[in-house]
Amino acid sequence: AHSPHVSQRLAAALPIRSLLGLPLIAGNQKLGAAIIAFNQFHSFSHKELVLAEYAAGQIAQAVARVQLAEAERSQRRLAETLLDLSRTLNASFDLTEILELILEELARLIPCDSSAVMLLEGDQLRVAAGRGFPDPEAIARLRVRIEDDRLFSEIQRTGRPLVLADVRTDPRFLGFAETGYVRGWLGEPLLYRANLIGMLTIDSHTPGAYTIADADIALALAGHVAIALENARLYAAEKERARELRALLQSNAALLSTLELDPLL
Repeated sequence: AHSPHVSQRLAAALPIRSLLGLPLIAGNQKLGAAIIAFNQFHSFSHKELVLAEYAAGQIAQAVARVQLAEAERSQRRLAETLLDLSRTLNASFDLTEILELILEELARLIPCDSSAVMLLEGDQLRVAAGRGFPDPEAIARLRVRIEDDRLFSEIQRTGRPLVLADVRTDPRFLGFAETGYVRGWLGEPLLYRANLIGMLTIDSHTPGAYTIADADIALALAGHVAIALENARLYAAEKERARELRALLQSNAALLSTLELDPLL
């Protein structure tokens, strides 16, 4: 209760009298701390300190091994997901289908309550695809002016992802269409050949849900979103050119059929 290392509020809320804090460090990686506490006064002996430090070292090594194994599994899942998405991109030009699939795969890699692909159109952002929102129709109609969205402006300025531990403590966050449940938030720029074309957003009802590691995973998917958007644009432009060409040929054929040509010609 008299330690400068413990807040008075926490000390008053807990019955602890004596406490030993041990760092959990594996290599140069700080993983956390192990806490040994007594509700009564306790003087820690040298032997206890030695044993506790040894135990903390073993715990840190175990945690590091588990984290390494999980990181390897995450990388395998990401590689498999990206391979599947590449196959889909090569097999389909339906933008809606592709974006919905990408958001579905995103939810498997990064736990989230909702996610969206927002495209830059002039001075506005439009939701091209959304998943997990309480009111999907309202989200589909959403148009946000860039000058009003300070988070996108920040992403536009830096070209880098942005992670908010809790949107309720950040005045830049704008809640739309019954998204009051959002606490943790991640915004990822959509870049095609270094040009910003929109952003990918990920929402969670849990504060502190996302980390830079999550941003790295989202970055890989954002690259596929940008490719899908550009492929769909090129495909739509090619279809429009083909339609115009067919219309021109039909018009010329109709014109020729109405002309009376000189037999000598």
